[in-house]
Amino acid sequence: MHEYSGPPNSNNRTNRKSPIDGISLREFLSKEPDLKDKEKAIFNFGRCLKKIHECSCPIELLKNDHPWLDTMLDKAEYNLTHFAVDGSEERLKGLKEVRPRPIDNTLIHGDFTIDNVLVNECNIVGVIDWSGAAYGDPRYDVALAIRPKYNAFDNERDKEIFFNAYGKLRITDEEYDYFEDGIYSFF
Repeated sequence: MHEYSGPPNSNNRTNRKSPIDGISLREFLSKEPDLKDKEKAIFNFGRCLKKIHECSCPIELLKNDHPWLDTMLDKAEYNLTHFAVDGSEERLKGLKEVRPRPIDNTLIHGDFTIDNVLVNECNIVGVIDWSGAAYGDPRYDVALAIRPKYNAFDNERDKEIFFNAYGKLRITDEEYDYFEDGIYSFF
């Protein structure tokens, strides 16, 4: 049994928790022997992220006077000076100097990985760990979603299935590197 905690909303800032019967997508993909079922789960993973990015953003997350990317770079700098992170001072300087082209912000999960999505019989039944939810750049979620892991996104077929479901935004290699190898390396 797992706990589900959705994004904050105007009625409930702290999020109610309710039990959900499912396992992480990572666990499902590592245990499921049937290739068709794995592909169906990956397709549903892409469709789930598409639905999140199409949702209206809660008002609380819109009340940020600072652009999302600037906030993330500030947090990255703080983390670099206060914690052990994979990112470096040189990498952070590069991220600040060369940024991806701006696109419209959406509701983002902020840590949309195969560990934070719960599956039951190939279907997404929950998304957990909404602590990074924000009105931000959806390419960040996409980059984290398609990070290669053992038995997941370690081949082009998985990415193609994901993007067929997600539909709209295919990130470039440079955008992937900026968000996953760059920003995420400070968190």
